Amino acid sequence: MAKLRLFPIRWLIQVVSFFSFYPILLPLCYCPYQLPWVWCSSCSLLWCPAKALQQPLLFLILGTALLSGRTFCGFLCPFGTASDMVSGISNRVSSSPSAELFYHPFLKWLFLVIVLWIAVGLQTPEFTTFDWAPFLFGLFLFLSAFKNRYWCRLACPIGTIISPLNKIAPFSIKKEKTSCIDCKECEKVCPMGKIKTGSLDCINCFLCLSSCKASRIVTVQPIHQRVQEGG
Repeated sequence: MAKLRLFPIRWLIQVVSFFSFYPILLPLCYCPYQLPWVWCSSCSLLWCPAKALQQPLLFLILGTALLSGRTFCGFLCPFGTASDMVSGISNRVSSSPSAELFYHPFLKWLFLVIVLWIAVGLQTPEFTTFDWAPFLFGLFLFLSAFKNRYWCRLACPIGTIISPLNKIAPFSIKKEKTSCIDCKECEKVCPMGKIKTGSLDCINCFLCLSSCKASRIVTVQPIHQRVQEGG
């Protein structure tokens, strides 16, 4: 049986999701608080789209994370889709390999601590000039042209919070190492840059399922089956 072509299906889902949820990114340019998306319920800007999208997105992120780990990152995140678009255009313009930008797993946890300190440590949120957010996200979007999903790997607090669910979610990716022929096709299509299948950095985009040359080496399995097989 021919393998399912997940690439066009994933892109279709990403495009629909992007145009449905991209307004959540707009507060980066005008949010009056020190951290966007945190105090939406008490914000006086009634016309802000984040007020209407905050709770549905939170339920969507939590629901998909509990079911299949970081699937939201791989299919539904609007900034992740924007990063894939920038990287895709860059790859078509230039055939140069991805740049080796600085990365350390510790940094994403450090950034998460900083974000939580700002969100929880401030007892009374105050209005402020929020100039650094557009610059920060703009910088990471620019860097996506050289290293796709650099924000997702290095700094995204949401991805960091839900990443441990990759190990305990009912459905996640498993790779049969003993049957692997080391064709590295999964590494070529990986948006996160040759990361270990099913690891904390894996965004469960499932592109490796259809790219693997050896049948059923990379699969999606229920957690009880992985436990029975010792995975």
